[in-house]
Amino acid sequence: KVSFAVLAFFCVSAIAVNIPYEWRVSDMQPHPTDEIKVIISLKQENLDEIERLFWERSDPRHPNYAKYLSRAELATLLSPGGLREKEVSQWLINNGFYAEQINGIETKDVLYVTGQVKQFENLFNVKFEVFQNVNVPEKHIYRSRNIARIPNEIQDAIYMLHGINDFPPMQRRNRNRKLDTETIDQFELFDKHSSSSSPSITIKGVNARGQTPGTSISVTVEYSCPSNDNCISEIQVNAESNNENIIFSSSASVNTPCDNQICSIVVPVDFYVPLNITVEAVGSSSIPAQNWGYPVVVDPHVVPQTLWDLYNMEGNPLVNNPNATQAVVEFEQQYYSQTDLEAFFVLMGIPNAPVTVVGPNDETNPGAEANLDIQWIMAMAPGAPTTFWSIAASNSLEIDHILTWAYEVGNYTSPPLVNSLSYGMTEGNVDKYLGAGYLTRTNTQLQVLALQGLTIIIADGDVGANDIGPPPMSQLYCFPSHPDWPSDSAYVTAIGSTFITPLAEKICYVPNGSNCLGNPLGEVTVSVDMGMSWTTGGGFSNVTPRPSYQDLAVNQYLKNSDTVPPTDYFNQTGRAYADAVTVGHNLEVVLNSQLVAIDGTSASAPIFAGMVTVLNNIRMNAGKSPLGFITPLMYQSFSDVPSCWNDVTVGHNKCGSYSWKPVCCQTGFSATVGWDPVAGVGSPNMQMLKKYVLSLP
Repeated sequence: KVSFAVLAFFCVSAIAVNIPYEWRVSDMQPHPTDEIKVIISLKQENLDEIERLFWERSDPRHPNYAKYLSRAELATLLSPGGLREKEVSQWLINNGFYAEQINGIETKDVLYVTGQVKQFENLFNVKFEVFQNVNVPEKHIYRSRNIARIPNEIQDAIYMLHGINDFPPMQRRNRNRKLDTETIDQFELFDKHSSSSSPSITIKGVNARGQTPGTSISVTVEYSCPSNDNCISEIQVNAESNNENIIFSSSASVNTPCDNQICSIVVPVDFYVPLNITVEAVGSSSIPAQNWGYPVVVDPHVVPQTLWDLYNMEGNPLVNNPNATQAVVEFEQQYYSQTDLEAFFVLMGIPNAPVTVVGPNDETNPGAEANLDIQWIMAMAPGAPTTFWSIAASNSLEIDHILTWAYEVGNYTSPPLVNSLSYGMTEGNVDKYLGAGYLTRTNTQLQVLALQGLTIIIADGDVGANDIGPPPMSQLYCFPSHPDWPSDSAYVTAIGSTFITPLAEKICYVPNGSNCLGNPLGEVTVSVDMGMSWTTGGGFSNVTPRPSYQDLAVNQYLKNSDTVPPTDYFNQTGRAYADAVTVGHNLEVVLNSQLVAIDGTSASAPIFAGMVTVLNNIRMNAGKSPLGFITPLMYQSFSDVPSCWNDVTVGHNKCGSYSWKPVCCQTGFSATVGWDPVAGVGSPNMQMLKKYVLSLP
């Protein structure tokens, strides 16, 4: 009898398996009868027609605008007759799988296959191992370092496999994530601090967030006395305005010793003043003073009513159409607390509304990201039916990435119309770690969702234009730019972040300019070099061409030689992002029954998503279709009625950070008048946008 292993095989991917540094082979071994799940993405047909229909239904100027397709109609296009689904299912059955182990979806272009390790090892000629995550040691997955192979006779039916050679990223753009020593040494990203025989002081961090009560900053200083005597008796922190148009100074000090030679000094400051932070050892002239090197700005906390006013939502934006649905999508055990959500409603004066949970949710273990997402999407669209969609992988049976979610929501009865995701990774690492063709297939699936009338909002990243951070989610080099995906997909809406300040005009920052502290509150894009602890994303795709809906706005930006980086830094013909911005700094959230302030583009995405739900509510109450893929409409409204958007003209995105340690590159993008890659078309003016969307068919 000829064994299956010696039959002719075809490589699904000619690229060798790339294992991210965060996944290591464990000492454990999978048992041959352990169950795992593999997703088989089947080859699709009529993709040119799908693309044509997608652009027609998304273009507000086209007669077929917002005329969406049913899943049955999509199935007819993508999988005529379901022939490939039948072919691959029969192949699996012929190789020892039962029909009960094989499940498809309505569009007939995906198969979910559950089986034993030994079944898949024989089927694909691989050897599974147990991989452990170095950042989350309790997390294990079954994967193979051998490239999966399939017989030649079936290769034309299969596009790609998930669950064999792909390594799902753990934790989306997390600024608190730390590189291990091996990786730091390898890439030499940070300066190495050697021990010194001389007394010294070092600023370990500056916290300008969560100040209650009062307005202050907290500076953490480490000091060293190698001779073990009390060489430093007092440490003083000075906070002075670094804006010559504003006069301000403050200081505070502590006496040593401090626990473990680490002191925390609280300095009273004023809101909105860009501050320069220095630390000195009082009475020790031989010890040089230290400068933090980056401006620091303190802002008040933000509540929903702040944004209702800022974005001209005309009072309480209550959603009353039961079909104006929305969702937040979470990955990797990010759960929300219903108790915290109800407390948030009470504190913020927002009416309670039910939440539908799809997937696992452990309310006893809420995450900051999940609580932030659900609380703020519901704050911006009070009363809207909201879904908490959890893709968290609880065991080796589950696969957790955006394409998995796209398949699931596309096959869901009455899927949420507006979906907010805080998920992404460096564009260049997508196919490298998730499999060749993953990016293209996901883009196709995003078109399929848009053709069903769904809106996909993506946070565009917290580490600037260069996506600085540990692979695979980010990368470690400043030049050229490294765009973030899927925010640079042409088939989503990418949202960046701002913070609130009266210093919202360029004149506030130039020498001999204006003291703008008395100006009306406006917005500046979040950046380390504007006083924040992180930086919003934005840039140009190296893979996806620029869609036509952007041409007018982006070409106008490219003509502005004063702010555009060198041409060898970015792909001028690529899909440009961000599309728009909202506030992403100091958002009040209830977490474990405590009120805390949270930052991130992962705050801006659900805030914008909630506002899209408000616009859907208005249209649907008028008997019109939901907005679906809204990005072309945004650029069209920016051209037709510029007052639909508040232009954000101050900010940069050349910096990044991790572990809250600032990292700045020499090159990035700058906010300017009109569209730019940092602020997109700006932030929403909902009063004008409501009128605009009602004017459309």
